[in-house]
Amino acid sequence: MLPCHRTRITCYRGNIEVLLEEYGVELEYIKGEKNIVADALSRLPTAELFLIDEEEDFPLNLRLIAEYQSTDETLQKNFQSQKPGYKKNMRETVKLYVHHQHETIYVPVPLCASLLQWYHLTLQHPGIKCMQATLNENFYWPGVDAAVESLVQK
Repeated sequence: MLPCHRTRITCYRGNIEVLLEEYGVELEYIKGEKNIVADALSRLPTAELFLIDEEEDFPLNLRLIAEYQSTDETLQKNFQSQKPGYKKNMRETVKLYVHHQHETIYVPVPLCASLLQWYHLTLQHPGIKCMQATLNENFYWPGVDAAVESLVQK
């Protein structure tokens, strides 16, 4: 995979990975001289197919999440009481609270709705189990599975 050098959660590569993982795609490297299909495809004018609007791409970025985490009362109480639940972790250049076992990013309540809506539309209405699995790989908040179920059943 190609490295991502931007400071946003979603970069072009990240978006493609999220979409492809839903189909169980396995990527295999084929050396250039043996990869006839890639050579033919690379000659097609496809730039306009992959245009991504940075402003409309993904509703959150790491700094925004960290900002909301710093004012989230439930999270702050949990962290100050030192209950096992969340810990601070560096993601790129931002310190975030993550679930202590799964290393998934804690999403404060005000950000949950936009995150749910984005995944639901971007994954093209994937169904309850699929969307829960996708979100649970990277994010956590109390009631995430129930929120997905509620959204998908609408």
